[in-house]
Parts: sequence; structure tokens; C-alpha cells
Amino acid sequence: MLREINHVAQEDDGYRRRWFLDDYFDLIIWESEDREIHSFELTYDLDNAQKSFAWRRGASASYGVDDGESRAGKMKSSAVALAERVAVGKRVPDKFKRRSASIEERVAEFVHGVIRNHAG
Repeated sequence: MLREINHVAQEDDGYRRRWFLDDYFDLIIWESEDREIHSFELTYDLDNAQKSFAWRRGASASYGVDDGESRAGKMKSSAVALAERVAVGKRVPDKFKRRSASIEERVAEFVHGVIRNHAG
């Protein structure tokens, strides 16, 4: 089950950053002072073939993860989100809905709605 991490480092960008985590999902949201979600990044399948979905209000979504492993002859680099169009897995929205039951309902419902609309 997702749980919120307290004491998340904040940036001076006008948005509050919140972090939710379990063994399958890693969710970071950015919300305005009036608690409207401005953007989020959902990373999932953390211990297998890690994938990422990023959403920002007024922009297109980005999908995928470069795990930093595929650099032949070089040291592993940090994982980074890619902008390739790969739909969120069909099972991800339902799994997120089940695992987000313990976090703030407003956040869980918003993220679930967005990823459900991008599921392939």
C-alpha cells in the first residue's frame, strides 16, 4: 500500500512536492498553494522492468524509463524518464487504485483518472 513520505525536500518553484511510495509504485506530485495538482510522475514495476509516466497540466504526457544499464562498456548511469509514446500498462490503473486506498482520496482519484485515460 502506498504511504506518504514526510519531510520531502522542497524546491523554490511555487509548488509543494509530495512523495508516495510502496514496493511497486513511486509517486511524486507537485501541487499549488490551493492544492491543485500541477504535475506528477508515477514510476512503477520498481523491482522488475521499471517504467515511468509523467503528466503536467497543459502539456503532453511522457512515458518510459532509460534505466541507465544499456551503455555498453560504460558505468551505469542514473535512470531518467524518456519521451517515447508507450501506453501505461493495462493493469496499472487497477493496481494503482488498490494500492492507493490509504493515501488522500483527492490525490488517488486524480492520478488514477489520468493514468486510466493513458492505459493501453
